[in-house]
Amino acid sequence: MMRSNFKKKAGKTVLGPGEIPFNTFWFSDSPGVIISCEHAGSRVPQSLHNLGMPSQFGFGDVHYGCDLGAKPLFVALCHELRANGISSEISRAVADVNRPKDAPTFSAAIQDGVPIPANASLTEGEKDVRYQEISVPYHSKLLEMIKDLNTEYSSGILISLHTMERRLSCDSFGQPCNGVDRPEMAILYDPTNEELARNLYESWKDTFIEGQMIRVGMNEPYSGDRRHPMVRGTVIDLYHEVLPTVIIEVRNDLLKSPEQIQAWSKILADGIRQARPDLFARPSADPALQPVA
Repeated sequence: MMRSNFKKKAGKTVLGPGEIPFNTFWFSDSPGVIISCEHAGSRVPQSLHNLGMPSQFGFGDVHYGCDLGAKPLFVALCHELRANGISSEISRAVADVNRPKDAPTFSAAIQDGVPIPANASLTEGEKDVRYQEISVPYHSKLLEMIKDLNTEYSSGILISLHTMERRLSCDSFGQPCNGVDRPEMAILYDPTNEELARNLYESWKDTFIEGQMIRVGMNEPYSGDRRHPMVRGTVIDLYHEVLPTVIIEVRNDLLKSPEQIQAWSKILADGIRQARPDLFARPSADPALQPVA
């Protein structure tokens, strides 16, 4: 089940009592798969006063506050696969754990053309506190999970789960976009992990949902190639050498209902099993064991 084992350090802090940067899923009989969700959460620590936005503004309602639909899809997929997983609980508008601290979008002052007041006045010291309290613990735990998996299994994979808008009128920097519909899902990968990406593509390319064949973008509409500047500091950049890693994007307009969430979690799970059947062919642990709470 979902749990947190994060312990906050004393001293100057952004996170208050009970505010945690991440949660984890752990199953005693997990296959060699880790699911991560860097933009799951939409919480803004109380100390940041909603980042200067009006009190009625919700970062859980906009895609630059979180990946809409990603958290319930993450939970469903972890259960579907019985896969160990980790999800960030803090809004990406506060600190984007899928970016390095020096990236313009780590705590962007403007999100999709919308000014974020508390980020506009952010000092380097304040940014470092966010990084140390939110990003560092998240990646320390994810790396620990990867090391544990590599100790237990001779192989495994990391799936980073995200969602995307159907179309955008402008990018994160406020620059106009072409506004065309994106594919229903996308696989982002570095050439070093192309085999995993191709196997996943083959498992999903002829899939139908609600009577329509889904389109699967390969490094489209974003690139996962580490040579692309926007990939620096992402999970692909950080972990591709220690574990085959891909980012999976699903359009958030297809994740509006619990039924859609369940349908997509099954599609994703079936594809992952088909792409890497070896990870699910190992003898399971004692079936009497339950997920650790």
